[in-house]
Parts: sequence; C-alpha cells; structure tokens
Amino acid sequence: MPGFRHLGVRVWASVLLVLCLGTALTVAIAQYDRRLGERSQSSRIEVRLQAAAFQLERTLSALVQLNHDVAAAILPERTVTAEKLRPLAEKLINDHRRIINVAVSRGLEVVFVHPLEGNEAVLGMHFDSRPEQMEGVRRAIERRTTVIAGPLSLVQSGRPGLIVRTPVFHPATAGEPGELWGMVSSVVELEGILEDAGLSSPALPLTLAIRGREGSGAQGPPFHGDPDLFRRPHVAVDVALPAGGRWRLAAAPPADDTEAAARRTRIYAGGSAISLTLALLLLYRSGAFGRGRSANPAPPFLPARTRIGIRAFLTGASLLALLPILAIGGWVSYRTAQQSTERFSQALAREIGDRLHDRVAAFFEVPRHFVAFNIEQARAGLLRHEKPEDLMRGFLSQIRQQPLLTFVSMGMADGEYYAASRPPHGADKALRMLHSRISDDYVMHIFRTDQTGRSTSLMSTGKGRFDARRRPWFEAALDSGSLAWYPAYRYAINDAEGAYDTMGIGMSAPLFDPHGSFIGVATADVALSQLSEFLRELTAGTRATAFIAEANGLLLANSALAPIYRLDGEEAVRIPLAESDSPLIRAAARTLTASAHPEGSASIPIDGGNFLFEWHSFALAQGPTLTIGLILPTSHFEAMASDTLRNILYLALAVMILSLMIGLVAADWVARPLGALSRASSRLARGNWQRTSGEPGPIREVATLFHAMDCVAAQLKRHTETLEHKVRERTEELEAANHKLAMLSLTDGLTGISNRRHFDEMLHSEWARALRTAQPLAILMVDIDLFKKYNDHYGHQAGDECLTRVAHAIQSCVKRAGDLVARYGGEEFAVICAESDLEKATALADILCHAVAAQALPHVLSPHGRVTVSIGVAATVPTPEVAPETLLRRADEALYRAKAGGRNRVNAETGNPQLVPAGPA
Repeated sequence: MPGFRHLGVRVWASVLLVLCLGTALTVAIAQYDRRLGERSQSSRIEVRLQAAAFQLERTLSALVQLNHDVAAAILPERTVTAEKLRPLAEKLINDHRRIINVAVSRGLEVVFVHPLEGNEAVLGMHFDSRPEQMEGVRRAIERRTTVIAGPLSLVQSGRPGLIVRTPVFHPATAGEPGELWGMVSSVVELEGILEDAGLSSPALPLTLAIRGREGSGAQGPPFHGDPDLFRRPHVAVDVALPAGGRWRLAAAPPADDTEAAARRTRIYAGGSAISLTLALLLLYRSGAFGRGRSANPAPPFLPARTRIGIRAFLTGASLLALLPILAIGGWVSYRTAQQSTERFSQALAREIGDRLHDRVAAFFEVPRHFVAFNIEQARAGLLRHEKPEDLMRGFLSQIRQQPLLTFVSMGMADGEYYAASRPPHGADKALRMLHSRISDDYVMHIFRTDQTGRSTSLMSTGKGRFDARRRPWFEAALDSGSLAWYPAYRYAINDAEGAYDTMGIGMSAPLFDPHGSFIGVATADVALSQLSEFLRELTAGTRATAFIAEANGLLLANSALAPIYRLDGEEAVRIPLAESDSPLIRAAARTLTASAHPEGSASIPIDGGNFLFEWHSFALAQGPTLTIGLILPTSHFEAMASDTLRNILYLALAVMILSLMIGLVAADWVARPLGALSRASSRLARGNWQRTSGEPGPIREVATLFHAMDCVAAQLKRHTETLEHKVRERTEELEAANHKLAMLSLTDGLTGISNRRHFDEMLHSEWARALRTAQPLAILMVDIDLFKKYNDHYGHQAGDECLTRVAHAIQSCVKRAGDLVARYGGEEFAVICAESDLEKATALADILCHAVAAQALPHVLSPHGRVTVSIGVAATVPTPEVAPETLLRRADEALYRAKAGGRNRVNAETGNPQLVPAGPA
C-alpha cells in the first residue's frame, strides 16, 4: 500500500514491540490460568479421593468383621462338614455382595469352598506350594488375627482380588497359645470394592493408581492403574487397612483435559486478536492508511516534500524483524528438540526397564514352578526317591525345560544328595548328574550324561564331605516349613574344572510322601553368574547397564559382569552396590541411598557424561525384596539436540548474511550523497555541540543526524530526570523489601503463621491497649495431643504436615482483625483474643478444638484415633500491677488441666487466682 512508504523505523519497532508484549502477556495469562486450573483440579481430586478412602475403609472393615464372625461360629466345634459350613458361607456371601466365594482350610489345605461351581481349582489347594498365597497366610498366623491379603491374581479367575483370612486355633493349653487348626478365607474381586468407592468408572475425571500390595505399606508396589503416576506430580491419600498396613491412592488430572485445552485456546485467540488490533491501530495513527498523523514528522527546517531514508528502513527494519524471529524460532526449535530427546530417552529407558522387570520377574518364577511341581509329585507318590537313578533322570528332564537353571536337586533326610545340573562356567555346557551318598562317605561325584539321561563317565569327585543337611537351602526349607527362598550362597561343589566356582540363589521346600512322612528337601537353583549373563542378553544392543540387588544393597547380578563377591579365605564376601567395580553401579548406589522410593528415575552425571537411571523394586513371594536398576547413557540422544542447534545456527547465519547484503546494496543504490554526512561528522568530532546551521541537503539521513545533534542536550536533561526518577523507585522498592524482610522475621517458617517473637510483641502491645481502654484480654494455649508419639510413628515429615494442617485449622477459625494466632513452640500454639472475656474465649476454643478434630488426621496411637488438641483458656482485665506473663501462665495452667483431664478438650481457668505484680518496665 502506498501509505506504508513514509513510515520510519520507530513505527515498525513500536509495532514489533506491541506484538512481542502482547504475545508475552498472552502466554503469561495462559500459564497462570493453567496453574490456577491445576490447583483447582487438585483440590477437587483430593476431596474425591478422601471420600473414596473413607468408603474403602468402611468396606474393608465390614469384610473383616463378617469373616471374623464366620470364624467365630466355627471355633466352638471346629467342624468342616459341608452341611455345617454351607449355611455360614451362604450367609456371608448374602451379607456382602462383593464376596464371590468362601473357603475353609484344615491346616494349610483347603477342604471346603462355596460355591463349588467355578471354584473347583481352589478345593484341595495347599497354601505352602503357593508362595503368593502363603504370604497372607503367614501374616494371619503370626498376628493371630484377621488380615487382608492381596491384591493378587485369583486361582479360579486370574483377575485381581482380595482375600480376607481369619485363622482358627486350638484352645490354649498350659499357658501356651493353641496351634493352628485352620483358616476361613473370603474372596473379593478388587474391581468390585473399587466400584463401590467410585474409583472404577470409565468416565472417572482423573487418572488413578493404587499401591501397597500385601500389607507392605503405602510405599509398596503398585497394583492398580498406571504405576508411572507415582513418578509425576499427583494428589495422594492413604487408606488405613483394618488389620494393619496402608494403601496409597494417587490421582492426577487426565492428560487429555479438553476443557482446559479449549480454555487456553480461547485465551491465545483473544490475546492474538487484541495484539493485532493494537498493532493496526498504531499503524492507523501513524498514517499508514492515508489518515492520522505522521509518526515521524520532518524537522521544521526540511522541505515538506522530502523523502524517507531507505537504507535505515531496509537494513534496520529487516534486522529488527529477522533477529527476534530467528532467536525465538531457534530457541523454540532447540527446546522442542531437547524436550523430545528427553521424552524419547525417558520413554526408551522406561520401556527397557519395564521389559527388564517383567523378564526378571518371570525368570524368578521358574524355580518356584519346579519346586512346587516336585512337592506335588512327592505328595502324589510319583517322586521316585527310593530309586536315585530314576530321580536324577527326572531332574534332567526338568532342567532341560529351562536353560537358565543351574540345579534341580534333592537332599534326602539322611543327608544324601542327588541333582541334575548345568555348569555355569566353562565351554562344556552339557548336563551333569551329581550325587553324594553315604556309601561314598558323602563325597560328591559328577558324571556326564548321554541323550537318554543316563550317566556315562565320571568327570570328577569333590573334596571333602558334602552332607545335604548342612547346606543353606536344606536348613532354610526346614526353618520355613514350606516353599521359600534362601539367601545367596557359594557352591560347595569343588569340581576339578572349576565349573561351579560361583554363587547361587533359589527356592527350596520340604517334601512329604502321601503318608505325611518327611523324605527330604527339593531345590531349584540359579547361579548368579548365569543371572548376570541373562541381564547382559536382555540389555544387548542398548548400551545400557542393568543390575539386581537385594534390599540390603548387596549385588546379585549385573550386565557389566563386574564381580558380585570376593573370597576371604574360603568364605565368600558379597560386594555391596557402593563398592562395585563398575562406576555406573556405584553412582546408582548413591542415588538409591539418597532416595527412599521403591521405584523412580533420575539423571546422574558419571565421568563427564550424563546417564538416565531407572529402578524398580519387587518382592519375591516368600523371599527377599529385589531392586532392578537400569543405567542408560544419554550422550546419543543429546547429540540429536546438539545437531539440531548447530543446524539452526547455520541457517540463522545464512539468512542474516543474505539479508544484510540485500539491505546494503539497496541502501547504497538509493543513498549515494554521503559527502554532507561526512562533513557534519567531522564537525561533531571536533566537539562542535552547538545547534547546526546551514542547509543539510535533501538526504533524509543527513537531515535526521543534524536534528539529532540538536536534541542531545534535551535528551541528556531528560535522561538525568529519568535517572532521578529511577533512584526514587529503587529507594521505594528497597523500603518495601525491608518491610517484607521484617514481616518474614515475624513469621514461623513451617506453618506460615506468626512466630514466638511476634506473639510476645503483640501480647505486650495488646496488654497495653487493653490497660488503656479497660477492656478484657484473653489467651488460648493450644497443644497437639500425643504429638511425640505421632512423630515417632508417622515420621517427622508427617509431623511437619500435621503441624501445618493444625495451624491452618486454627487460623481459619480466628477471623477478627485484632486477634493473633502464633506458633508458641514445638507442637504448641497460642491465640491472643483482644476485647474478649472468658466466655467468648472459651467458645472460640471449643470451635478450634472441633475444627482440628474434624480434619480426621489419623493417629493410631491416640485413644481418639485421630489428631486432637487440648486448649487452656485464661482472660482478665489488665491492671498496672499485673504483668502480661501472668495471664500467659494462667492459660498454660489451664492447658495442663485440659491434658490431665483426658485431652481433646478445653479447660478455662476457674476462680480468681492470685496475680503476680508486674516488674519494673
């Protein structure tokens, strides 16, 4: 348009500034709206989770009580006939719609289940051959009370469910507790109770996850929802299980929040429209459309028909337009590439970590499968232990099915040992038969085998006696009395080739024949070197390092094949993570030590490089808790972002050079007469600061420069005034900062309310004011009941949260302008009530007491079951003879009487105790 030709650089700079400020303001408003929306959503989600937690606690308590009632009905006669048990089971199922079946066991064997149809797989099941079931059974027996086991996969359906178990014991004799008679178990599908709590609806406006399986506490493994939710910002509420333990409900807004996205779209659209409107209005006022006033009027000494300088317009405007665009575009592109790289690396690490977790968890299920199989074989009389050759051939058949197993073996009751084995070391991986017999004086013999499973030639004999009854796996099985994991130990098979020079871990269980007689111990064992090779295969091609460690920090295996133990004489000493030969594993150990979470991810710098560390924890059924770690280098992904940045810089440099060349050529073609400008510059160089005289010529640049010299003095004056104004502004800001600092010195850092110092100042001030006006003054001393026990039980972090919640509850009830709430010290708070007599202060104390109790903060060590406060109240009309500390002492004495009277109550002073005269001022 012709109207744009006369616009100057200042106009275009103003337009660009308006657009930039409008964009920045729009983005700031959108971000503020997003944070405000997130806080609002978090509040709504927390309210919903608290309601769901309350409903879950009620449902679980009802299930525990119903199951206990059935067990109590069985207790007098301890009969298991179907005719007597069926009515009890039917009543239990009818009393709670979420119970799907009821089972009764005699000892550890299920002898009754109702309804039987669809649950036939449960009847006759032995708990000791089901580690996932045995964990809950063991807890119920040890605690001698009803427990909630699970969630775990139900035998009959495979769906996740809870099992309410109540043990039944024989009567106590001679002061000793009775032995276990059996157990009553009620099965409830998890989805059912979650639906009752409003947490399983498809239209649930939140993302949900729950952790705390098998009574392991609120930090236990996740069992419902997306486990990654615990690694992101979320709202969490704990559910107290009736028989001990906790679940943690975690929730966050859904990722695809269409309402919030639409609201932000409207903000961006509105902000863009306003910015464009302001830019067009600025252009209109500058005369770009043939109207308005000129934004850059010619100096009075120039002719009216002079032309605008093109060089400044082309060069300056192009640079002003290109530099922000290139800078913002380059920064956005680099940040996008960086964020994409981070997300990609985290997603890859999470994918590899999840795959590693699943494969390792499946791998550790293998020993349990084989030992459980041999338990059932022995009970059915199919394990031919009286024929050792047949027994070892059967073990060979089993070990061929799983190439990572090192031993499938059995130690007899007399100490003899028979095993099928795959050597963990050496090039010869052919299967072996091993035995140590009484007839050979317990000396280990190792044989080769042919394809038919028969022993061929003797390879070597061991050194010393090998009595199976002295081995760790044998002793662990006898100690547990059922299928269980045993600690890692060094093999005692001293073969000539050293093929068994490593450590192993596995499961073992006592075996009983059909008549219940003990015949020996079966074990399935994995060499830790084989486990390390397994990790190495899983991480091949990923440049990642994986490791498995026990809860005490001792290494079990690692893909770096770093040593996991060292020899101290003949004794094997396990190597902790922090002392591994691998620097990656040592750095991961420091991260694990600093984090108390069972799973998570972190970025760790190692030897000048960055690595992404992912870890998961899971507990082996009836065994140790293991940590699986994955360390992934990020250098490959960071190179992608660096390449993107380099390409952006090259492109920006090329565009700038091209723009400058075009601008300079066009400017030189238009603005040739520079002689006048050179002469004017020479006069300026000689220090001629007076107003210029003479004709500057028709060149706009020269005329503008002459006019600029005349404006220097005025600009210096304005600049001085601006500096003075800024000095005043900075002085005011400093005073405001000092005021804010003074306010911070009067505030308690934890709770955000006034501190002891502020309380003391306000007490003397209010006392003096009440003395002048002859008005009453009251003090409330508030103390959290049994707070030390709360701290010891829940931890100091929970204690700090409790103090903050109580402080906010008190603050919310004290609303008068003249009153003050302060943290007096530790778990004690104080309230100054101006112009309040004893009756008003006591009424306020009752409100505070109920407000704190209404928060329903759990406190299992309190007789009230929740966090409560005791309050002492004192009031008086000040007199010159009395010190304000007297009123404070009387309130403290009233507090002492409230605590002595049972806590969770208010005690107001009675009578008119002797006042202590005030000391000299």
